[in-house]
Amino acid sequence: MSTVDRGGSSAGQGGSTEKRAAQFVAFDLARGRKVISDLHYRLTRFSNSDRFYEEYELAPYEYFEGRGVYGEDEDELYDNFQSEEEFSKFLTWYSLHFVTDEYDKTFPELYLERRKNQLSALEREILQSYARSVLSVYAVQKVDPGKGVEVRDIFADRVCSIVVPSAAKTLCKWDLFYGGLIEILGYHLLGGMPLTIIPQRLRRFTEQNLHE
Repeated sequence: MSTVDRGGSSAGQGGSTEKRAAQFVAFDLARGRKVISDLHYRLTRFSNSDRFYEEYELAPYEYFEGRGVYGEDEDELYDNFQSEEEFSKFLTWYSLHFVTDEYDKTFPELYLERRKNQLSALEREILQSYARSVLSVYAVQKVDPGKGVEVRDIFADRVCSIVVPSAAKTLCKWDLFYGGLIEILGYHLLGGMPLTIIPQRLRRFTEQNLHE
């Protein structure tokens, strides 16, 4: 809270303006996160509908092949899920990043294409951002306690600030993590896959292999 100057100087007024600006930012982000959560739920239902059953059958092969794991059939592949959390990550990847075989588009692209007239401007912006989002490896450059983190995309060599307070609690400077970002309302947020922190002992090995 800013200190009010009894003499009527502009210090108190400026503090009040900053406070109001911060409240608007917090409101916008809270609204955005609520819409993101709702859209994620709808995309999960959409991608898992009977209409896309064949796509769902193909998805585990692509998901595990990208990790160097192969199987003869679905049951063998599903045995590789060691926890409910790991399976949840697969569903998120499938709903947001899997490129469908029939349409050569992700489910956010298909949902936007088919429901465009039923969506709000913010929902369309989020879906467009999901469509542009790619999974990457990020290096934490700076942690801003209570606000978020500044990260560098290892592949694109771009720097951006993520406005996610929980990330500031989870991540430390120089951490590497695998995940996806989306941009809405002028802010970068964690989107796509939940972030996976790469242990410090694997940092050098990971960076060397990425550059190769």
